[in-house]
Order: sequence, then structure tokens, then C-alpha cells
Amino acid sequence: MKNQFFSAIATALSIAAMNVQMVHAADLAPYLNPNQPLEIRVEDLLSRLTLEEKISIIHADSKFSTAVIPRLGIPKRWLSDGPHGVREDVGPDTWQPAGHTDDFSTAMPAGICLAATWNGGESSEIKAFYEITPLQGLINRVGQRANITFSEGYRTNGDASLTENAVAAAKSADVVIFIGGLNHDPGFDCEGSDRIDLKLPYGQDELIQKIVTANPRTIVVLDGTMVEMNSWLNKIPALLQAWYPGMEGGNALAGILFGDVNPSGKLPATFPKKLSDSPAQVLGAYPGTNGTVTYMEGLLVGYRWFDTKNIEPEFPFGFGLSYTTFAYSNLKLVESTGTNGPLVTAQFEIKNTGDVAGAEVA
Repeated sequence: MKNQFFSAIATALSIAAMNVQMVHAADLAPYLNPNQPLEIRVEDLLSRLTLEEKISIIHADSKFSTAVIPRLGIPKRWLSDGPHGVREDVGPDTWQPAGHTDDFSTAMPAGICLAATWNGGESSEIKAFYEITPLQGLINRVGQRANITFSEGYRTNGDASLTENAVAAAKSADVVIFIGGLNHDPGFDCEGSDRIDLKLPYGQDELIQKIVTANPRTIVVLDGTMVEMNSWLNKIPALLQAWYPGMEGGNALAGILFGDVNPSGKLPATFPKKLSDSPAQVLGAYPGTNGTVTYMEGLLVGYRWFDTKNIEPEFPFGFGLSYTTFAYSNLKLVESTGTNGPLVTAQFEIKNTGDVAGAEVA
């Protein structure tokens, strides 16, 4: 997500610079000065943007355009859609061709920055130059200092022998790192169809339970989006939500597991204990009628539903552990006046009180 936001900012900077009249470079704000390094320009612009303006850059005011930020000279950005690299332009909030003759551009829907991953399957799928798998990343990290044994525990249409081999390998290991989760097969994290439940596919729940029984020192790493975990979560010492980590995912995973990097991540959504706890299921909204779903929770979206209904989630919105600790102090409320009336801003100091570098969101 950070890379997506950086890309959106960098594109906005390029367009903003083109709209600046010819003036001496020294008179320009750093973010408008094309002679400044990109990182400096990005940091300068970020310091000037309000929260609402930051959201508008990675959000959209139509399917293919971003909102204007007049006070900073950032105009509307128009992008196209599709997996083809370049394609014909379409109109605002439609998939129909716009009928232009000079409209072929790099394909990137404006709303893609809101996604949890670049690689959503189908038309959002990207062909990577290379891919570092979790196994390769771990081998790169430990070299000859440890013996890593790989055992494939499941696959589409797999048989019982895979489970038996994985359990045997787990039993003889000092530590087990289970890599599982979802993929982009139909019915999982894909385009054009919805998930029918929150279960792990291909018998992974049963496999994890058998592996943990054979070796309680099992770390579970999950790719993809949220799943139900209640059958095994309280039996494992550690869980890492990896989402879809990209080309260098294996190296990044190894860095986190071996403590080289503090993950410092916070969940962008509430993880329910079971599907029946979610509002769409409780209210009977899904799957809807004739292809139309009306979500009836109103303002009780996401964590608000769980808070209001006193439903304990598996992990709440914003949850995330760290390899370090933080202390909060000097909380105060500062009054001010905004365009829509009085404002109150909460301010406080935060300090890393541990021995490991890390980031915190409060």
C-alpha cells in the first residue's frame, strides 16, 4: 500500500510540475521543483496535505479519475483500466468506450490504490519479472546455518499422502513454518465471484491441526485475505498475516520471521471469528436478489458493527503486534475552528521503549 501511495503521489507531482508557470527553481516549493530528488518532493508534499487530501489522491472521484487539489496545484488525474498495458479510454463511471482518438494510456484504474494487493487475479493479475517464494527467502536468509526441509502439505485435488508426509516432516523438525492461506482460484480472492465462506481451502484447517499436534512449535503464515481460524489459533505460538506480498515476498517474510524487520503492521479490517458474525450475514443481505445486494447496516460498517452489537472479533480493526513496546504520554485536546465549525484535535507523545526499531499507529 505504501508503494501504491508513493506512486500516486509521484504521478501527482509530475502533473503539478507541468502546471507551474516558468519561475526560478529557488522560488518553487520543493514538491513543485523538478530539480529536487523525488523522495524530497514526496515528503514535502505529504507534509502539506491534509488527511482528506491524502485520501483523495489514492481514492477517486470516478472509476478512472482522482479528485482535484486546487490549493496545491494538483489537477485531476485520468487513468485507464485493464490488464493490457494500454487500452481504449472509457467514460466516467462506465465501462463503455469514450470514443476518443488519442486516449491510449497506461492501464490503471484510479481506485486500485484502495485494494489490499496489486495482484487480485483475473484482470488485476500481474506477471512478475521473478518471484521469491517463502522457501527461497528462508534459504537465502539462513544459508548453511540450518537445515530446511520442505514438505508440500496440500494442493488442489491433493491426496492424503501429502498430509501424512507433512505431518511426518513436522514431527522431526525443531520448528515448523506453515505457509498457507488463499489464492486467486474461483471462489477465493478472485474477480467475478464471491467467497461462499471464510474457511481455508484444500483441507488446510485439518492439516494445521495435525501439524500442531505433531509439533506445537508451529508458526502459521497466511497469504490472502481473512479466514476463520478458531479451530487452531489458540494452539499455535505465532501467526503472521502476509496478504499477497509480491515479488520479494519470500525475502520480506524471512526478514520478519528472523527479527531483522519489525512488521509493525495494523489490520485494515475487522477479522470476525466466524462468517455469521458479519453484518451482511446477520441481516440476510447477501447474496441478494437477481445479482443485486443491498447492504443494510447503515453506519455500522466494519468495526462499528462489532462494537455496537458487542460481538467479539477474532482480531479488531487496527490490531497488530510488534517486536518492541511503546509508551504514550502527555495526552491533550487542542481546540480550533475549521470550515465547518469547532474542531478538537487529540495530541500526545509516543516513545519506543523497547530495543527494536518499529512503527506504531494510534
